[in-house]
Amino acid sequence: MKYILTLILMVGLAFGSERPDDQKYIKSIIDECKFMYPDIVFKMYVQESGAGTSNLARNHNNVMGMKFPSKRPTLADGKTTSGFANYKTVLQSIWDFKIYEMMYLTGKSKSAYIRYLKDVYSRDKTYLDRFL
Repeated sequence: MKYILTLILMVGLAFGSERPDDQKYIKSIIDECKFMYPDIVFKMYVQESGAGTSNLARNHNNVMGMKFPSKRPTLADGKTTSGFANYKTVLQSIWDFKIYEMMYLTGKSKSAYIRYLKDVYSRDKTYLDRFL
C-alpha cells in the first residue's frame, strides 16, 4: 500500500496544473482510477465541488469533499480549519477517494455503495438523490 501511495503522489506532482472545473479532465481521471461505479463518483464530484467551482475545490484542490482522515492513509497534505482535506493537486483528491473506496466500499453492490455514501460519507439521507 505504501508503494502505491508513493506512486500516486509522484504522478500527482507531475500533473499538477489541472483545473477543478475541467469536467472532461475530471471524468478522464475518474475513468483512469477504475472506480467500481465511475458514474456515481462523477456525480459526487459535481455535488461535492459544484462541478469544480466551490471554494474547497478552487483553493484546496478538494473536488470530492473529503474530510482529513484520522485513521486511513491519505494523499492530503494538510487540512482546512473546518477539517476538510487539502491537496496539492486535483488528481490527488480523486486518488484519495479511490483509497477510501478500496478501504470501505470494495465488493458492495451499487445500491449498497450509494447507501454507504448516504449513511457514512455524507450522513445526508438525500445525498446524490437529484443526481441518480
